[in-house]
Amino acid sequence: MEDKNGKVWISTDGGISIYDPTVSITPGARAGVITPAGASISSKKGFTNYNTTDGLCFDRTWGSMLDKIGKVWIYTRGGVSICDPSIANNKVDKELVAANKVKKPFEQFYIKPGVPFTNARIVIQDKKGIIWIGGGDGLYSYNPAIKSDSLTKHMNNFIGYIMEDKAGNLWISCGVEGGMALYKYTPSAVYGEKDGPFTEIKKISPGQVFESTEDKDGNIWFGTVTGPMKYNPSTKEFTEFRK
Repeated sequence: MEDKNGKVWISTDGGISIYDPTVSITPGARAGVITPAGASISSKKGFTNYNTTDGLCFDRTWGSMLDKIGKVWIYTRGGVSICDPSIANNKVDKELVAANKVKKPFEQFYIKPGVPFTNARIVIQDKKGIIWIGGGDGLYSYNPAIKSDSLTKHMNNFIGYIMEDKAGNLWISCGVEGGMALYKYTPSAVYGEKDGPFTEIKKISPGQVFESTEDKDGNIWFGTVTGPMKYNPSTKEFTEFRK
């Protein structure tokens, strides 16, 4: 994910790494940033790594999302952290943070005060500005325009992935009995009004959706464990591609 300053945010098993493309890197450098493969690059070579010692809620990060006001939401196996890139772009001195002399780069976003999300797998912001959070606790929405920390819970099932298509529909990979299923959801025009139903579109077996995109013709492509799958909204038909 690229922020408004051109920095690239990379999720790893050892925290979140920020890459500055204006700084040259030396291939094979090994100091500072830990990745699942064990590779490591010094912050002097363009990468800066943040983990729980810097205030991140959990080291194993699944991804990050840039919201409409420029803050970065980091979703992890142990919760959701929000970061101001203007602070994180410069490594914060831990002693100054401990002495409350500088602002911490991360703040935690909770289900309710002091209660973190369990295995937050995906966070997106839709066209209307609503934040959607999915994971082990189900599906939640949050309206940052309302001066309140209250969330709305929509589903109890495990949520593995969410995407918004060009028409504003949400496509949700959801845990169901016997596996996973793909759901479609049409939010109302005004947040808080009655929404359209969550409609199960297709069972996904085995596995779940890991990524999706919409092509120029309006077809939606889903990446699954067994291969890509295309949905044609005109015919409402799925085409699965296998080896």
